Amino acid sequence: MIIKYSGMDKKKVLIIMNPYAGRKQANRHLAGILEIFCEAGYINTVMMTGYAGHGVELTRDYAPLHDMVVAIGGDGTLREVVNGLSQAKADIPVGYIPAGSTNDFSRSLLISSDPIMAARDIVAGDQIQIDVGSFNGSRFAYVASFGAFTQSSYETPQAVKNAFGHSAYVASAMKEIGNIKTYHLKVESDETTLEGDYIFGAFSNATSLGGVLKLKSDAVDLSDGKFEVMLVKQVKTLSQLANLASDVANMDYGGSITEFFSAEKVKITASPDMNWSLDGEYCEGCENITIENIPRMLKLIVNNNR
Repeated sequence: MIIKYSGMDKKKVLIIMNPYAGRKQANRHLAGILEIFCEAGYINTVMMTGYAGHGVELTRDYAPLHDMVVAIGGDGTLREVVNGLSQAKADIPVGYIPAGSTNDFSRSLLISSDPIMAARDIVAGDQIQIDVGSFNGSRFAYVASFGAFTQSSYETPQAVKNAFGHSAYVASAMKEIGNIKTYHLKVESDETTLEGDYIFGAFSNATSLGGVLKLKSDAVDLSDGKFEVMLVKQVKTLSQLANLASDVANMDYGGSITEFFSAEKVKITASPDMNWSLDGEYCEGCENITIENIPRMLKLIVNNNR
């Protein structure tokens, strides 16, 4: 049930929407989403993103004039909102209506994939404070990754993502397995130093990575000030590939093929030719990288009572 408020109680919500995200399903529900916020006492301002980084600009420039920001799109749209709030130094709660192809972050928080239900949950929900990441100063919502399974997220054409959704990522990832590239890097944290050849790495705050790799829910705390770090070693034999497949299927990492630990901050030395993915979006590589957890920076509205 939606609670209706009098005009005196109205607050302002800024809606940042990527109209091309996923299968464009949110476009069909926009009127219904706006009705939900209107009936809950909000004055809506809707702004559509038109190019990469546009959501950062819109959030930075207009969020301080509003009481809440709602991101409608994929995880990349949420990342742009997070960066915009950071640049504006705005302490404003965020609602998320996932409308991308994979929506890893929303899966970790059990946010509904139904746009109308997600909007209702924002209206009825409560704020939680969760960690975000910094990649050489640029914010990301839940994961910085490289290697196998990551390129598929930004190389799979948007039309294919729209048509096939999650299966498009899986198909692209499986194609990568047949042509695995290794990357040499050094990873340093306060607790450990690792150096070697790896085919994949993720510095994450979520239970789902690329829609392919999963972490057990009890292994991830979204507000503990730490990231979960997963590094997959070079696979040289079919037996090792089979072990990796078993680890992935059982969500059991930290064996002979994988390294797994938690850290507040890591320093990475890698080839500048090794590109990254931040929340599923392309990020150009560099030699020296600092990835740092920013504790409880994001005020996200979720409904845990549904």
